[in-house]
Amino acid sequence: MHKFNAKSGKTLAIGAVLGLGAGALTYLIQPIQWDATALVGVGQILSVKRDGPPALIEELLTVEERVKSPSFAAAALARMKSGTSNGISQDEYDEELSAKPIRNTNTLLISFVGKSPEIANAALHSVVDELLAKHALLFNQTQADAQAEIANLNLEIESLSKKIATSPNGRSDVSGNLSLDLWRHELDDDIHRAGVLRDSVSSMNMRPTSLLEPISVTERRMIKSPWRACLFGAIAGVAASLILIRQFAKN
Repeated sequence: MHKFNAKSGKTLAIGAVLGLGAGALTYLIQPIQWDATALVGVGQILSVKRDGPPALIEELLTVEERVKSPSFAAAALARMKSGTSNGISQDEYDEELSAKPIRNTNTLLISFVGKSPEIANAALHSVVDELLAKHALLFNQTQADAQAEIANLNLEIESLSKKIATSPNGRSDVSGNLSLDLWRHELDDDIHRAGVLRDSVSSMNMRPTSLLEPISVTERRMIKSPWRACLFGAIAGVAASLILIRQFAKN
């Protein structure tokens, strides 16, 4: 077994210092990326059944697929290029954009990793703005359809009310009584449907897709701590020095 002496100790010290310096240099020259994240709450609209519980404008998995689709990517990239940023390529968009649904919520976490904080922020803003615009169209169309349906029901209610009001009570003919009963039944049904629709289109049951928190941009490094980089470098330097010492001892 090799006995350590002053020369060996000096070699170890030099190895540790060189390794520490190499670790510090590695930390300083490592490529830095910037991670922009956005928390998006998918809005609610009327269900197809109308009297059922509200439905999401789009299911979260559908939204995830939408933001990764070529057509959506093209629209988001065009939106980004129309701003002050130089834009990014389609390949960068596909590789660096991610969207993950948060379980048991109507929330989606969308993130983009860019080479600079400005690019990451601009790219994600373009994606979020495009998604909000797409969902606003769906939301507004559903709301307009519901309001038109309510207006039609109001006209039917008004027409049926006039028919019932002008119809003689206690008519002797069977067909007349049947018509009156039918009108009353239709009137009750229309009043109920109109009330359900009014409740459904209220802000408590219908809300647009929105950005829940401001977009945040954070630094991303492979080696997060300079002290850890220096420690690993020093350890590696000592290990390399030990190997050299043993090699010299054998010779």
